[in-house]
Amino acid sequence: MSNVFVGSTSYKTIGEALLSGGNIIEITPGVYREQLTIRRPNVILRKKPGANGEVKITWYYGIGQLYGGQPAKNYGAPVTIEEGADNFTAQNITFENSYNLYYTKEELEEGYETDPNPKNSNFKRYQWLKDQIAAGIPDEEINNWLQSKSPIEGYSIVEGETVTPRERNGAFCSYADKVMLQDCKFMATQDTIFINNGRVSFIDCLIAGTYDFICGSAAAHFNNCELHIKAGPPMVDKNQLDEICIAAPRQESGRGFIFYNCTITGSKWATKNHLARPWHPNGEAIFLNTKINNSIRPGYENTSLLHPYPWDAMGGNPPENARFKIEEGGIYNEYIDF
Repeated sequence: MSNVFVGSTSYKTIGEALLSGGNIIEITPGVYREQLTIRRPNVILRKKPGANGEVKITWYYGIGQLYGGQPAKNYGAPVTIEEGADNFTAQNITFENSYNLYYTKEELEEGYETDPNPKNSNFKRYQWLKDQIAAGIPDEEINNWLQSKSPIEGYSIVEGETVTPRERNGAFCSYADKVMLQDCKFMATQDTIFINNGRVSFIDCLIAGTYDFICGSAAAHFNNCELHIKAGPPMVDKNQLDEICIAAPRQESGRGFIFYNCTITGSKWATKNHLARPWHPNGEAIFLNTKINNSIRPGYENTSLLHPYPWDAMGGNPPENARFKIEEGGIYNEYIDF
């Protein structure tokens, strides 16, 4: 059985350990399906030193569904750091939102309903899942659909529309200052990490997702991180491309997102993608000494994962007006006309 320790005292869940008041919480490897909110400063979550295996904190909420009659808060993230909970640190932890990756027995047991507002997704996910399971569809195929942007007929709350099962969901959300994440993994799709305040540092981390999977208004530094473009499989049109944008900064002023010595990789379906689009007209994203891999999708093996023009527009905000730049020393300056 996995355990969580505050000093020598053992707890069954991370939530229980947080309630103890201890600041250094050491976690033995295992899967912790919990939704946590950090409300006090100076908390450290880390894998227990000397332990082998992965510590995964995971949850299954997504935008567009109502859980207990309420929409998912903070993109359904398993971990939220509230404003004032400064000096938070996580080391050797995987933060995952499984909503667009695979379905869980826990979500089926909980049950939920689709948000009646079609702007928040109108896919009848719970009904669709139950129908697929009843029809004997293999789990692998069901989960491939959940990862895909391919349209599904007959499960929209708007008559006559086709809908995609993939929606916004987060793995980590922070409103605090002086937050440090080291040797951590963040696994979700759109809006994987929402960092909307203060200063945040990512060191030697893996961050995976689809559109805007790094977003918010924080001043954030990404040092030696892998940015993984998690394009999903085409389930209808086998030639479908799942284009992705890594960052959506919305800083009104001050520093934004700085990527230093990072590497951009992609799933087996990833092709050409954008580096950033401005959530706020003045948002900032700077890429310094960033390595960008080629696609591994059949037919695209010699194609860079970077779109020839690396920036995109958002909400009427043109990228030309944002503070976007690949600094001297970045290996793809030839794509930019400064």
